[in-house]
Formats: sequence, C-alpha cells, structure tokens
Amino acid sequence: MKFYLVIIFVIFLSPALIAQGNGNGRNRIRAAAEDAAKEYLLNASRPEYDVNTDLLSAKEMTANISFSGNSDYTTFSVDADYGLSRSFFISAGLDVFNSQYNLKDVRKSGIGDGFISLGYHKDVSDNFSLVGQIIAKIPLATTKNNLGTGKPDLHLGAAQISNFGSFGLETSVLLGLLSRLDFPALNDSAVFTPVQRAIDSLKGAYDYNIEPAITIDISPSINLSDNFSIYAGMSFNRNMRLNYNTASGYAGLNYNVSDAISLNGGFNAGILNYTGNSFNLSFSYYKSK
Repeated sequence: MKFYLVIIFVIFLSPALIAQGNGNGRNRIRAAAEDAAKEYLLNASRPEYDVNTDLLSAKEMTANISFSGNSDYTTFSVDADYGLSRSFFISAGLDVFNSQYNLKDVRKSGIGDGFISLGYHKDVSDNFSLVGQIIAKIPLATTKNNLGTGKPDLHLGAAQISNFGSFGLETSVLLGLLSRLDFPALNDSAVFTPVQRAIDSLKGAYDYNIEPAITIDISPSINLSDNFSIYAGMSFNRNMRLNYNTASGYAGLNYNVSDAISLNGGFNAGILNYTGNSFNLSFSYYKSK
C-alpha cells in the first residue's frame, strides 16, 4: 500500500518540481520511492521453513496438521515425512488455507504455497546427530491477492541435535535462495512521461533474480516427563540482498498423548523488525515400521 501511495505522490509532485528545477526535491522523492520499493519487496508473502529434526528411519512416517496466526494472518497447513532408508527421508506439505491483508489493506484468503524436500541425517553418537536438507517451495498461492510471489524458492539447511539426559539442544542454519517479487504493473498512459522514466530507472536498482537470505535458529528443550516437554528458542534472519534483519523468540510445549499421537502449542514474539506476535498449534501422527 505504501508503495502505491509513494507512486501517486511522485505523479502529482514531479511536474512542479521539474518546472521549478528543484533537484533536491526530486532527490527526496526518489529516495522515498526507493524506500517504498524496498519495503514492497520485503513484504513478499512467503512460507517460513525449518530443518526437519525428526530423524526418521526406513519406512517410518509422520503426518502433521498445523495452525498459526494472529490478528493479521491465519494459516492452516498439512505436511508429511517418510523415511526412505536409515538416513534419507522425504517431506512434502501444503498451506491449505492462507488468509492475510493485501496491499490495499483488504483481507484475502486462498490456498497457500506447497513444498517438497529431501533430507539426510547421521547419528554421530548416542547423543549427537547431524541433518542436511534441501527444501523447494512450490508456488501455488495466487499473486493477485498478495498470498504468494508466484515464483519458486530454494532452501539449503543443516542442523545438529544434542541430548544430555533430560536436556536437549537444536541449532540450525538455513540458506534461502528467494526469487524476487515482481513489481506491480503500471499503466503507462496514466503516468507523466518523466515520472515513468524515473520509475523505470528505480526498477533498475532492483534488477536481480535472487535474494539470498540466511536464518539461524537455536532451541534448548527440557523433558519434564516421558510424555511432556517444554522448549524455547530464538531465530535470526538476514536478507543479504536487501540488507534487512529480523529476529524473534519463541516458546512452547509438547505432549505425547500416545506412542503415535502428539500435540504441540507455542507462542512467537517479535524482537527485531518482526510484525507482531503469533500463536501456533499442531497435531502429529507417527507410524513406525
């Protein structure tokens, strides 16, 4: 929304500034437009992914139903993981319902994006394991209502899992190769020619295809009993192409209803450049060999 407001601002003020020869004014408007363009790109709607640390063996399977949201967005998703061998596993999932506000501040709903992934894990010792995973986003969400970018993304992740009695620690690093969000189309006939040239020049500053982003996550946990555990953690993300950082903290609990069924609930709180707090709930089913 801010992007469009800046463009309208440019359209109405540029003729006067050009007539007056006010170079400083043009520079200020251009700087504001650049800020709006950057904010538009940063507000691209993309799912967030984590490295899978379930450590499935051959023919083991997990299926999950999840909810996350706050007053600004709601997402229901399903995913499943399957052990191909002692070390390799595959995963797939879909945001079956996604609701959020578009650039005109109108709430829209629809199907979200999906993903597929291939992972590998290795037990280094009884208390220490390593995981590597490749995750590919499948662009299924419509771009019309700002529910998705309409482009694929690729994520490369690695994690370590340590256990010390009742205490556990998971750390992960995820490198995202994100396809740049397209700028909205402009009606050339409705834009003053010098302004159109300025906008085209502005787009040139963002003439790239991939935004590299890195996410670092650390999460300690405690098993309070055989069926009940609590966890907390922090996540830091940096978009290296747009030079932008975000950080959040989270906490939650997990309850094993049985050997096959578990429930999880948690809370995510923004720390740095993060839009609001959110809740999440999930139901998981595990099937052994």
